[in-house]
Amino acid sequence: MRKIRFSLLWQISLLYFVLLALSLGAISFFSFTSFRKETLNQIEENLGKDALIWKNYITSNLEQVENTLTRERELIEEQVSAISLVAAMLIGQAAAAGGEDFLEDAYDRISRIRVGKTGYVFVLDREGNYVVSKGRSRDGESLWEAKDSSGRLFIQEMVREGIELKEGEIYLIEYPWLNEGESEARMKVAAISYLAPLDLIIGAGSYYSDFLSSDTRSDLLEKIKSMIAAEVIGETGYIWVLNSKGEYVVSKDRASDGVDIHDAKDSDGNLFIQDILNRTRPLGEGRYYIHYYDWKNQGERAARTKIAGSVYIPELDWYVGASAYHEEFLRGLNRTRFIILFMAAGLIVLGIVLFIFFMRGIISSLGHMARQSALIAGGNFNVSTMKRNVDDEIAMLQESFSHMISRLKAKAEAIEKVASGDLSAEIDLASDEDHLGHSLLEMKRSLNAMITDVAVIVREVSQGSQQIAEASQNLSAGVINQVQSLEDVTMSLDKINEQTSENGEQAQKANEMAERSVVDAEEGNVKMNRLLDALLSISESSSRVSKVIKVIDDIAFQINLLALNANVEAARAGKYGKGFSVVADEVRNLAVKSAGAAKETSDIIEQTLKEIKKGNELARVTSEQFNQIVDQVRTVSEVLKEISLVSLHQTEGISAVNVKVHEIDKLTHDSSSFTEETAAAAEELAQMAERLRYMVSRFKLDEKGAARELLQE
Repeated sequence: MRKIRFSLLWQISLLYFVLLALSLGAISFFSFTSFRKETLNQIEENLGKDALIWKNYITSNLEQVENTLTRERELIEEQVSAISLVAAMLIGQAAAAGGEDFLEDAYDRISRIRVGKTGYVFVLDREGNYVVSKGRSRDGESLWEAKDSSGRLFIQEMVREGIELKEGEIYLIEYPWLNEGESEARMKVAAISYLAPLDLIIGAGSYYSDFLSSDTRSDLLEKIKSMIAAEVIGETGYIWVLNSKGEYVVSKDRASDGVDIHDAKDSDGNLFIQDILNRTRPLGEGRYYIHYYDWKNQGERAARTKIAGSVYIPELDWYVGASAYHEEFLRGLNRTRFIILFMAAGLIVLGIVLFIFFMRGIISSLGHMARQSALIAGGNFNVSTMKRNVDDEIAMLQESFSHMISRLKAKAEAIEKVASGDLSAEIDLASDEDHLGHSLLEMKRSLNAMITDVAVIVREVSQGSQQIAEASQNLSAGVINQVQSLEDVTMSLDKINEQTSENGEQAQKANEMAERSVVDAEEGNVKMNRLLDALLSISESSSRVSKVIKVIDDIAFQINLLALNANVEAARAGKYGKGFSVVADEVRNLAVKSAGAAKETSDIIEQTLKEIKKGNELARVTSEQFNQIVDQVRTVSEVLKEISLVSLHQTEGISAVNVKVHEIDKLTHDSSSFTEETAAAAEELAQMAERLRYMVSRFKLDEKGAARELLQE
């Protein structure tokens, strides 16, 4: 079957035309639809926001006015309260002064007090009778059954609440009151206080409207109505206000204010006003209702669609709305639709022309690369490349194609070098995904690593064999020197062993002498302790003798006294007592001699005690020195024991070392013959390593590696 030839340029051009036409058509359709929808949404939003703006404006101004009126009401209530208290104070002071004249004067004064424009002060008794009225014109009149405009018995409430008040307390009451000749009741406020001593109720009242700001609310609303009537939306749209009855509060140009349109119908017969009122009222804060209806004005042939956005203001029971004709906002949108269609057609034609112009160069470049690919597929890398003057994806494709050819050529040349044994050939990676390049690099690295490992092993084996040979020679010479040194060490150890044995024997003798000295010193210490005990016994005996001498001295003194008494008694006896007197004198003389002998003996004993104390002190010091000598001798004995023990251990250690040295001497003789054998084996290993190095020297390794220098050494 014969293939139909249809160039790629026309295939892509036709596809581009279809896609461009569909795209621009869809874009135009959806753009117009979206723009129309957005326009309608914007219209609805603007109308709703206009209504919300007016609602917020009205409520904010009303809130300001209400705040002002609330503050003024508070001021009015404070004023009437103060006046009521002052009136009560005046009446109380007059009553305290005594006399009806003072009280009547006080009544006259408070009857002339004015509160605001028409307010006044009044006084009632418990039955609701006027005690003091305005200008005293109604004094004595009963107000007990008086009612306000709502039918409330407000006087009775004043009396009932007033008599419950304490001194200084106020009760405020508000009530609507309609005067004769007035068409509308006005709110009135009264402040009530109670004067208990006189059982009177004092009040001060006034109309709220007596103050200057009372008409602010109505003035503000009238101003807002005028502003709403002057507002224009679009070409003929306007702002309107209805109440819950469907009556115009504000109409277009104020021409229909007060007109009832509750039952008005649109061109389709729908009660659209009722629908707006019913659907707008339940909406919450910040929300609005949008309503579409058809309306035909007088003189018009056909009805036109109208859009209305409305909100509800519960404070005034107002429905504020903004309405305008639908077509006034869509006239510009129809013009926009024709402009979009015209621009879409022009863009399609221009796009096709530009597409064909640019695609010709692209198709030419793709055809050239297709022919080159056919040559490369046949194994011919000697192909020419084509360059574009434009830096685009086709140019990038051509450049990538050229790089692929050059890299394939480089890889083929590298493979030829590797095959000839040249492992230093450079292999560049086209990218991280270049599998062929990675495989070649891995092959090159494996060969380089293998040859490098062999070269390193050859060098290490060669160097190791040389080092082993040199070490064997050095070891042989060292073994001979070591044998001589070991013989010298053996002789030195023998001498040290002999000297150590002598030191141990001398230390043993010194230890024995020290032990005998310890025994002698301990015996001397025992004898000195006995001497101390004997001196203590002598001292105690001398003390007892001294006590006995003292008793003898006391006895001699008593005998002397008795002899004197006997002489006195003998003298009294006269001649009968002479013999007794002689005996008494002898006894007294004997007592005097006994006392003298006792005193002399006492002095000798005291001197002896002093000498004994000195001897005792010397004996104690000598005993302590003996104790120190014993301790030091014991210490010397312990040191000598340790020296003797260490000398014994040292002798044993030196003997063990001497045995080990003899064993080392034997091993050294054995090592001498082994080193000679090792040297011969090392020479043979060096010859084998030289032959292996010659075998791998024909390979040319990567110059960046260290194996190249290893093979050239």
